[in-house]
Amino acid sequence: MYLHFSDLYTKANSPPISLDSLAPANSDATGLAGIRELSARRSQSVGRECCKFKPSDNTIEKHVRIFEKYLSLLQQFIHAANTKGWRLEITPPSSGFCWSSPLSSLPSSSQASLPHVLLEFTMALCFYAAALQENAWRLLQNGITTGDGNRGGGVATSEDVRKSEEDSASLTAAAILLRKSAGAYAHIRNTLLPEIETTGALPLIKNIPFLPLELDATSVEALEIMAIAQAQGVAAERAERKNASHTAIAAVNRGAVDLYEAAAAKLKLISQPATPPPSERFRMWLALSAELHAIKALRAQAGICRQDGELGQAVACLKDAIIRIQRCLTVVSTAKEESAGWRMPFIFELRNVESIHAVYDKERVVVYVQGIASVVPPPPPGKVVIAPASVEWLESSSAAGITDHYFI
Repeated sequence: MYLHFSDLYTKANSPPISLDSLAPANSDATGLAGIRELSARRSQSVGRECCKFKPSDNTIEKHVRIFEKYLSLLQQFIHAANTKGWRLEITPPSSGFCWSSPLSSLPSSSQASLPHVLLEFTMALCFYAAALQENAWRLLQNGITTGDGNRGGGVATSEDVRKSEEDSASLTAAAILLRKSAGAYAHIRNTLLPEIETTGALPLIKNIPFLPLELDATSVEALEIMAIAQAQGVAAERAERKNASHTAIAAVNRGAVDLYEAAAAKLKLISQPATPPPSERFRMWLALSAELHAIKALRAQAGICRQDGELGQAVACLKDAIIRIQRCLTVVSTAKEESAGWRMPFIFELRNVESIHAVYDKERVVVYVQGIASVVPPPPPGKVVIAPASVEWLESSSAAGITDHYFI
């Protein structure tokens, strides 16, 4: 389907902080209660308190819901502060919100102190977007049956139909979560970062050890494209399970390739001073993800060639796919941090391609009497079928269940 990259979620780290200094002068009891509620919700979401003691399949989903309540209340506070002239700076600057930069090559123990609430909102929203991606992956792991199902033909049983419907529902739900993740990054890029620049919220470089990559517009755009690419991968899987045409499957997978490559290209354009380099592990994941979907597109292209009676070209496509899979497996196995999760999609694809190759090659020799083509035919142009989705609570705090208005 697509390769899983959890570092953006697991390596996000921010220690607890007292928010008492944010209390407006002459605050009434309601305003002070709001500050205390902000602190509590920050500990539960950013501090992962909701995830520490009751690990289960729905832990990430619960984390997302709690995150939405914290960010919605923080958004409410920012709006009130802008309206009433409250300050959004933490003093002294060294006592600001400390955040790691999971997108960067730095360990999570390396943190920058960010002395402004807008910076906290941006970093926490990045964390939330990563939690949505993690939730989507967990949903697919728990809700999608492995193997080829009934793709091989034959009469579908009632159990096949039930599983197919459940798989389709899980794929749709996961794609929505990934699109919302992209929407959160789009909000950061289009709204928050320009506001941060206008208000001068970024701290002086001399006052912090580094600037998190998540505060760089080019980096955030790369993350947005990456989230769309993952959703595109889900769309490709759904098309295959729906027995879409080989042309459609090839085009959607090529669209995923284009997106992953576009995200990698964006990372090369980062020019913000004092930002650390992007994680090499993230770069490798982008490259491997693009290659996985290129291989899937080759497999679909082989089906197109077979339909056209060009078995020599079909076998050439499959042989090229096998070579590329073996190359990817070599890269993963020699990586410093090998992940079984990165190996399995390639191993599954290798078995699938080899099985199809055995059938097509026999047809090539016995039925069509064709030689293997020396040039692999190009797949159809990529087609991107996914766009970012808006995050409801960013438009209305009530969408996240915020009914107590502390900062009115």
